[in-house]
Amino acid sequence: MYTPSILATPLVSSGPINSERPNEAQTFDWPFLDGDVQIGVWECTPGEFLFNRVGYSEVFTVLSGRATLHIDGGPSFELVPGAMILTPSGTTGRWVVHETVRKVYYSVND
Repeated sequence: MYTPSILATPLVSSGPINSERPNEAQTFDWPFLDGDVQIGVWECTPGEFLFNRVGYSEVFTVLSGRATLHIDGGPSFELVPGAMILTPSGTTGRWVVHETVRKVYYSVND
């Protein structure tokens, strides 16, 4: 796996989260170990959506943009460049993207 710049890695549509905004969420993935581990880059334009980590845990670092991550039954996190967070399998919540966010993530299947 090699990318000369995580900030410039070309992405493809991974959604849409909202069918009226087909490029709202884009990603690029590098699967490892028969897909049990995945490394990727994800970008999302401003908006709000629910998420559910079913079957995998994810740790990610925000590269650019700004968002608030609300964890159901737990805290909220202000995500800015350099922020890193682990969302264990089974975590549910809501993203509120204020400025287009790009993150690099590492996920591991249960």
